[in-house]
Amino acid sequence: MNRIRVRMATVLAVLMVVAGLSAPAPAAADPAPGDRSTVLQHLLSGGPSVGRAAEIALLGSDADVAAFLAEGYQRAAEQDDRARAQALATTGPAMRTAAERALAGSAADVRTFVHSGWQTPWVSDERVRLTQALAVGGTATRAAARKALNGTPAEISDFLAVGRHDARRVDDRLLGAQMLSGGSLNSGANLHAAAEQALAGSPEELREFLATGQFVARARDQELASVTRLSDLAKEAGATAALETQSAKEASERALRAAEMAKQAAARAAAETAAARDDALAASAAAGRAAD
Repeated sequence: MNRIRVRMATVLAVLMVVAGLSAPAPAAADPAPGDRSTVLQHLLSGGPSVGRAAEIALLGSDADVAAFLAEGYQRAAEQDDRARAQALATTGPAMRTAAERALAGSAADVRTFVHSGWQTPWVSDERVRLTQALAVGGTATRAAARKALNGTPAEISDFLAVGRHDARRVDDRLLGAQMLSGGSLNSGANLHAAAEQALAGSPEELREFLATGQFVARARDQELASVTRLSDLAKEAGATAALETQSAKEASERALRAAEMAKQAAARAAAETAAARDDALAASAAAGRAAD
């Protein structure tokens, strides 16, 4: 904010000089008001280095203005050109190669690059960015990317700047809908509720849900499923224990009945043995009497 105020003060001071509202007119050898107007134009339209140098010149003497116009502007402009080339180098591999080649050359090479030479590597990098969007995008994004790939460089840039964001919103809604109940990506009631809320919100809210929120909902569904499974296992264990208790009771009753039946069979066998003994004794007695 302070720097903006200083520049505004500088502009006002120069306007006063140009309008002839300041001190007496300079000597003939001094820079004319038009020179200060030129420096002012550089201040307003130049890059950071040019702007700083122009500001210093305007706040200085007429000799400072003359020195800026003679040499200072050119040096500052070259610094700004190099800064632009370095910034362009970060936008893609082809641009980086071209920028490094220009920066290794003369000031004229750098200036040519930042004014027009950047365009060819930019188109090359745009195509790379387009193929990357084609590789990772959803259905709508891939369709729009293929269409742009067959178009002009301007159409490719338009897709990357605007079209892919519109297509991604369509893909986001399709993906969110698949997380509703019955969808192929649904994990349970929590995810359904969260997806439904996100789909009713803004594109930004839906994107945040897809990036992070869905995983929180999935974790809750998993936790609920684990608790439900444990409850089911407990019920199954209880039912199994009850069944085993009933089976043991029935086995015990069968054993008691078998023991009773064995006891009765033993009693019958004993009775039959006694009866047979009695029959044998009777037969022996009868035989004795017959012999007499």
